[in-house]
Amino acid sequence: AFLGLGGVLRNAWAPSGRGTLNKVLTARDFPRGTRIELRCRGGGCAFRRVVRRVTGNRPVRLSRHFKGRALRRGARVEVRLTRTARIGRVLRFKIGAPGTPSVEFLCLPPGGRVRDC
Repeated sequence: AFLGLGGVLRNAWAPSGRGTLNKVLTARDFPRGTRIELRCRGGGCAFRRVVRRVTGNRPVRLSRHFKGRALRRGARVEVRLTRTARIGRVLRFKIGAPGTPSVEFLCLPPGGRVRDC
């Protein structure tokens, strides 16, 4: 019996030629100490893995890690939001047609594997 993890992950994407550009990716209202892991793989990724922590009441801006690069079709972006003794959240964005990634919402129980909620 673990509690869930509250908070909001804002995101906005836009077409950029034959790719997709991340305009907004912001984590807000998550409890202090929440670990945010951002993973990217595929064409156009500016990073493989970035880890940030929520330290206060300010939103955590994640879009800057994309460095303005457009992601190509087939690229995947995963955002993992976890905290000790809480059920974490995982969002997987798959880049398809320019400007419209599909998103999958998953859960990550403490000490467990990613699964459907």
